[in-house]
Amino acid sequence: MQLIKLRQVMAKTTLSKSTIYRLIKSSDFPQPKKLSVRAVAWLEEEIDEWIVNRKEVCTSSSSHSISTLQAYLLNNTKTQ
Repeated sequence: MQLIKLRQVMAKTTLSKSTIYRLIKSSDFPQPKKLSVRAVAWLEEEIDEWIVNRKEVCTSSSSHSISTLQAYLLNNTKTQ
């Protein structure tokens, strides 16, 4: 179990600090662990898992969009 700081989380996810905290607020990102009054860190495995899940969502969303576009084009070219 490895803890990583915000800068490492930002580097791994390529997200800005404000985006990370906005996603945390909406429960779409792993919650940080409080280390002290002014310090937090994340479990690296939770961040890695979030990245993998996000890639799966993006891949399935883009393939769905492509399929929808292909069906639209196929239907519209047949009627013309």
